[in-house]
Amino acid sequence: MSYLFAAGVVLVTLSIIFYVFNKIEDTTDEELWGQYLENSSGIARMLASGGRPIASSKLVKDLNGTKTFKAIDNSVRMGNTFQSSVDIFVSVQIAALIIGIMFLLFALIAQPSTGIKLIILLLGIIIPLWPLAELITEAQKRSAMISIDLPEFAELLLMVAPSMSIPAALAFTSIRSKGIVGLEINELVKTLGTRAIPEPEAFKLTADRLATIDGRQFINILENGYLQGSRIVEPLTSLAEQMRRSEFQKRRAYAKKLPVKLIIIFATHFIPFLIGLAFLPVVYGFLGI
Repeated sequence: MSYLFAAGVVLVTLSIIFYVFNKIEDTTDEELWGQYLENSSGIARMLASGGRPIASSKLVKDLNGTKTFKAIDNSVRMGNTFQSSVDIFVSVQIAALIIGIMFLLFALIAQPSTGIKLIILLLGIIIPLWPLAELITEAQKRSAMISIDLPEFAELLLMVAPSMSIPAALAFTSIRSKGIVGLEINELVKTLGTRAIPEPEAFKLTADRLATIDGRQFINILENGYLQGSRIVEPLTSLAEQMRRSEFQKRRAYAKKLPVKLIIIFATHFIPFLIGLAFLPVVYGFLGI
């Protein structure tokens, strides 16, 4: 009976919460949310469907212009997650938090056996952490890819930039580059060619998608050269050298940490195995085998 009562309390609470949010006038971007729902599946789709009404709430709207909004905006664009929308991330995160609290509430009221309670508590912790974990993980992964790919792209571009116009040089280089920077620059070239949006906005969108400090600086150099006719070879050369030095320092720091990491891996995996192996004769003798 306690399970039925707990489930009833949770369902009623969830119904009230989402009823309140559904009463809010829907001001969300239909196309944006439609694309996210179409590209999502499983728990992600469920959380997005439940969280969409939250995007129209005052709680989410008040984030605009704050430091938190800017930090989240940079991360979703960097990782190309949650359709690069702060509203979608925050709404999904709040929905996940509500679901997590419901799991914890169920465990508190139902008071199940230890094993089931542990599973419910784990779900109550893991589900709220999933959106944030995806945001951080994907942002870090894509940032690392951009940091590796950008110096190479800049150096390839420098080979042809002195003898070609900026759009032609970008098109030539992006076609021959298979990295993430090449794909983004290829989109920029297409946008500039079709003039679907104003040129400054096209550069801004590309800078937002690259999102790293070096990426934004790289796009800023290209924008100044394209719109104002300023020279790009010298600043691009300086930026490429700076990025190469920075990448070298990162790899050097990582290499310095390797001995410590290897010691930790050895201590946590191999030494326990050796100790267990050493005690096997003792165990066999004790058991009389």
